Order: sequence, then structure tokens, then C-alpha cells
Amino acid sequence: MSISLVEFAWRAGIKMGPLMTAVVVDAYEAGHGRLDVKLWGAIRVAHDEGPAVDRGEAQRYLAELPWNASAFLDNESLRFDEGPEGSVRVWAGDPATYVDLHFDEEGDIVRTYTETREHGHEGCVPWEGNFSAYETFGSLRMPTHGEVSWQRPTGSFTYWRGDIVSLDWE
Repeated sequence: MSISLVEFAWRAGIKMGPLMTAVVVDAYEAGHGRLDVKLWGAIRVAHDEGPAVDRGEAQRYLAELPWNASAFLDNESLRFDEGPEGSVRVWAGDPATYVDLHFDEEGDIVRTYTETREHGHEGCVPWEGNFSAYETFGSLRMPTHGEVSWQRPTGSFTYWRGDIVSLDWE
């Protein structure tokens, strides 16, 4: 099966207090990115879209390829070339919307990195993901731990980390 789309929609429910919940939608669909945060899933408290969000969400898709290994073979929209320091550069569409994939000796992707992702009013800030604790699920090998950080002049700021504790195929 061939796939030609670079798309995802990530939805999360967050409990912020005894009666306070938020729903976050982070997505890249039909070539456009968006971020929405709603209290109780109904009251919008944050929304972001536009060219910088489009690029950032496309880069998020590319940076999460370690969790979607079949996309390497099936997604015809992905382009690959040599990157710096022995990495593989991957992009879809605009070559400046790239992520560099860094591999370990076993061939596992352990780091994703780009210097062209914008962070608010700061402009482009280096952004990276780190992956570890690889396990095999069926015929796929994938990381069970990941962390995402902005690499600011004042130091690394890790804003997300997570572990895969189970996996169901649909």
C-alpha cells in the first residue's frame, strides 16, 4: 500500500485540577498545521495556525517517524538525502522543512534534529527528539521512550517525555 500524505492529529485530555480539564489538538492536515487548547473541550483558550505552525507540525510528523516505521517504505511524499554528522535528512515538500535522523550502531533512530523550527517570537530555535528503549512489536522495532527539547542559548528545555506502555494495532 502506498501513502502520499504527511498528516496526523494528536488529541490529548489533560486533568488540570479536580474540576478542570483541557483538550489539546495538535495536527497537520491537508498541508496545514494547527494547535487548539480548549477547557472542558468547549472553551478555546489557545489557537495557533499559519506558515510557522504549518512547518512546525510537518516537522513534528517527520520527527515521530521512529514510531511509524512503515512510513519509510510506504509514504511517497518523503524525500531523503545525506545530512550532517552521518545523519539522514528527511523532508516532505519544502526542503527547509526537514528533520535530521541520527542512528546508533544497531540502526535505530536515537535522535531527530532540526534548526528550522520556529518557537514563538524567538524565531528558529534548534529542536530535537531523543528516542531509546527499543522493543519489537510484531514485525516492527520501535522506541518505547521519547523526549522532545528546545535547544536554547541558555540550555536545553525538555517540554515533553513519554513512554509507550502498550500497543494495539487496528
